[in-house]
Amino acid sequence: MYFARLQFPAILGETFSFVGGVTPPLSMLIIGSVLAEYPLKNILSDLKIKLILTAKLLLFPVAALVLAKLFFLDSVIVGIVTLIFSMPCASLCTMLSKEYGVNTDVASSGVVFTTVFSLVTIPLVYLALSRFF
Repeated sequence: MYFARLQFPAILGETFSFVGGVTPPLSMLIIGSVLAEYPLKNILSDLKIKLILTAKLLLFPVAALVLAKLFFLDSVIVGIVTLIFSMPCASLCTMLSKEYGVNTDVASSGVVFTTVFSLVTIPLVYLALSRFF
């Protein structure tokens, strides 16, 4: 649609825009409803989940930095790739786990854990990038 420069009729464009605007709040409602049934102390009690998510927030960006430095010459692209790897888990994890009937508690706690701790780790990754370049 984009490359052919085709446009949707106004009614379809408004519908897609509305659905796109409603999606983030609805995903947060689903995560909140799952977490409301899940004891708050259990979010950070599983050591395996904490280790995996900490690796996701700290070790993966470092590995992405090293690999991106090997493949890309532009420091902006290297920085973007590194910062993308330091982003928290998407709320889609919870919705997919709910749809396929797997452990929604773990998915929701992972989203919450990575979102909260990314408030610290993203600035740390950015600081490392600014010192590295």
